[in-house]
Amino acid sequence: MISPQQVRQFLDHIKGHRLEALFTVAAALGLRQVERFALQWSDIDLEARSLHVRHFLARVAGKILLDTPKSEAGIRHIALPVVTVAALQAHRHRQEFEREFAGSKWQQATALKDGQPVALDLVFRTGTGTPLEARNVTKEFQRLLSQAGLPRRRFHDLRHSAATLLMAQGLNARAIAAILGWDQTILLDRYGHLIDDVRREAADLMDAVLKPVGVTVGVKMTERAN
Repeated sequence: MISPQQVRQFLDHIKGHRLEALFTVAAALGLRQVERFALQWSDIDLEARSLHVRHFLARVAGKILLDTPKSEAGIRHIALPVVTVAALQAHRHRQEFEREFAGSKWQQATALKDGQPVALDLVFRTGTGTPLEARNVTKEFQRLLSQAGLPRRRFHDLRHSAATLLMAQGLNARAIAAILGWDQTILLDRYGHLIDDVRREAADLMDAVLKPVGVTVGVKMTERAN
């Protein structure tokens, strides 16, 4: 897993990179890789700061398939943090420039849905319009980590980091599970120990705040806060 401090260091390092928005969405929202790759601009409302997860994109036997999550938890609306809105706005402008620059090399992205080809208006794609290759994205992610002076990690680790960041903000397990597209039980099984750590940290912070009041269990208060 990548720590919150390392995530911040990484995002600072990649500012201006063509995949900055992809990595920012991964770190802030914890979407699965197949969900990030399937995002289309019609799934995102930047003004309303909303993102709709309703598909996943996968390569199977050399074919690109667009499908719908099997569970109800997988289909969800997510509120976008301001940092992701800014990254996506810049990404959209960059993508328009890339399309113009590519000229005749630009290709319409397509996938098979229910056995039929469909055109895709992908949020994240190559410089010539085609769907991203997971292997290439992971390779670039690890190259950028190295440049930023950070240890090697899997691209998927950003999803786990997002879960930790959400816990650190005090969100309850039900809300976090809804964002990540998990059943609450699965979340508690995988991250229950981290939730306990966050709760203990919150208790320690409360002790630090209340210590000047001078309250001791079983002892009459001798000081009063101003």
